[in-house]
Amino acid sequence: PLNTIDRKQRRWVSWDYPHGEGVSPSAEKQAVPHDENIDFELLQEDVYWVKVKEAETIEGIPVNVSLLLTLAVCNPYKARFKVQNWVEAITNQAEADARELIGQLQFAELFAGKAVTAEALNERVLQELRRFHDEYGVEARLVQIQSVDPAGTRAIRYRELSTKKYEAEREAEKTVIDAGA
Repeated sequence: PLNTIDRKQRRWVSWDYPHGEGVSPSAEKQAVPHDENIDFELLQEDVYWVKVKEAETIEGIPVNVSLLLTLAVCNPYKARFKVQNWVEAITNQAEADARELIGQLQFAELFAGKAVTAEALNERVLQELRRFHDEYGVEARLVQIQSVDPAGTRAIRYRELSTKKYEAEREAEKTVIDAGA
């Protein structure tokens, strides 16, 4: 056993251009799943994709939120031996933390992508993930909202309602311009 190399099964999802054998190239990035038996820990930072499905806002409106987590292993011993699968543990916790924080936000704030709301959500999830530095030897460097979409059976209706205010404002501007002409 001392002459064998320790290998671990790792599953994760990256946000990347599709690649690999039998995959046609794409001009757009997408979630790329990985399932590999590896004998190393990557020490460079990498970006991992996490999808929070049907998290409910404070009003009870379900949304799908995609997050990009930039993580880096800073202690390979802890990452390898102190947790069964550090990628799975951290992405699962990020999903749970984001779900809880989304429940404290209003749909209009989250869906409109207001910078203050997005920055606050990103910072709060990042703060929650910082605890893994000491526990697993993995540093969370950045959390970003990649996308926010209404979810559930009424997703199309929620999207229509969220754009009505914008359409009404543009129509009002047009009326003012036309009246001035």
